[in-house]
Amino acid sequence: MGNDVRQVVWSGGLALLGLGLAAWAWKGDAKLEVSAGKVPFVACGSGELEELALVAGARRVSVRFTADMARVALTRPVAHAPRLPGGVTPTETLEMAANARVARLRERYEPALAKRALGVVTPSRLPALGLSGPGRSREQLTVTCGGQTRRFQVGTASYGGGGRYVQALPPGEPMAPMDGAAAGGLVWLVDPTLISDVRLADSRYVERRLVAASRTALASAEVRAYGKVRRLTHLNRRVLKDAEWVDAATPKQRNELYGNWLAKVLRLRAISWLAKGTRPGQDQRPAVQARPVMQARFAGDVTVSVALMRGTDAKGQALFWARSESTGGWVTVSRTLGQQIVDDLATVVGAPPPASKGPAARGAQATPPAAVPAPTGTRKGPTGHGGASAGPASAARPGAGHVRAQPRGPVKAPRGAGGAQRPMRGAPTKAPAAAGAGRGTPAADSPAGGTLATPAAPRPVGAR
Repeated sequence: MGNDVRQVVWSGGLALLGLGLAAWAWKGDAKLEVSAGKVPFVACGSGELEELALVAGARRVSVRFTADMARVALTRPVAHAPRLPGGVTPTETLEMAANARVARLRERYEPALAKRALGVVTPSRLPALGLSGPGRSREQLTVTCGGQTRRFQVGTASYGGGGRYVQALPPGEPMAPMDGAAAGGLVWLVDPTLISDVRLADSRYVERRLVAASRTALASAEVRAYGKVRRLTHLNRRVLKDAEWVDAATPKQRNELYGNWLAKVLRLRAISWLAKGTRPGQDQRPAVQARPVMQARFAGDVTVSVALMRGTDAKGQALFWARSESTGGWVTVSRTLGQQIVDDLATVVGAPPPASKGPAARGAQATPPAAVPAPTGTRKGPTGHGGASAGPASAARPGAGHVRAQPRGPVKAPRGAGGAQRPMRGAPTKAPAAAGAGRGTPAADSPAGGTLATPAAPRPVGAR
């Protein structure tokens, strides 16, 4: 029993000694200066943060902060565009307004805290952290604070994904990753969301509402369309259940149409942004023509203007684009919501309703139906001789123009557009009255021996 206890103690002591030697060897080789607890890797004071940017090849997303607002910019490669001379990838830039949640991102970088400070890491250890060598990350973080810019090489995630390694880049370090270029910089283990929040800023922190204000903040609206202007007033706007939009010229007259229509305008959301300098319609392949639809200007606690444009794609489906101070540029919006806004727009501004169906909508003039041409064929009457023509009667019947299958005898030819019927081979024919043909005149398209029937005498005007 005593030998067993001594063996267990001896084994445990050897294990502890081995762990201690391994830690000493790592510390001596890597010369790590590990600091426990959160330490700042960017000492940025409150209100001093100016810009955050994350670069990965030709893609760059940035968030720029000002005193009263923030904007998000995304530079990305142009889809399906050929490379420029020299192998340069063409890029486009999208500028977007930031939403209110971006304030939380700003707070996390004032200052930016790391989970651990690893100090200076020897070049031989950098590839294991994703900071050097062939496996080096393509992402680099830029933080501008108080007029100074700090850049960091982003490495791999730590074991378990609870952190991300970053290393400070010397001033003047090129943004393109270079093997060993960051050797000698301090290394930190940071919260991975500090990196991902900047990487995904173009989707997480952009304002998609065309009117980024509550309804109670809007006191009036001015709508322009079809050469008309409608000015609306928001009564009792501070009490949502009693609020109502009315015509400013006749505020005592209630009309729910105004409130319902403006609610649709306030529900407009950006689906995608057009690149800087791109007009509506130019984002389509092939490009389409877009025309202005309306402009709405809201005033009150805030002032914002909304412009709406409409076009049609190659499949004939409607497309809508909009722009406001909130979006910062042209965006695509819902087709369904855009069409609902257009449907009631003429009524809202007091303009005549535009033609939406029929030839008038296409600029065509409505014309009366063409007269039915005179019949050229006859059917046998009760006596078996050529009697009255069946052409008009056939045209008046439903399904005229269709030929029944003939079980016997010659087959009829299909009627023309006016319901006329070609004469059967061997059957007598009747010429139009305008032809003026007399009895006994041979028919040009009839077999030999056929004659034309005598035309009926003209009926006096007004006779029944």
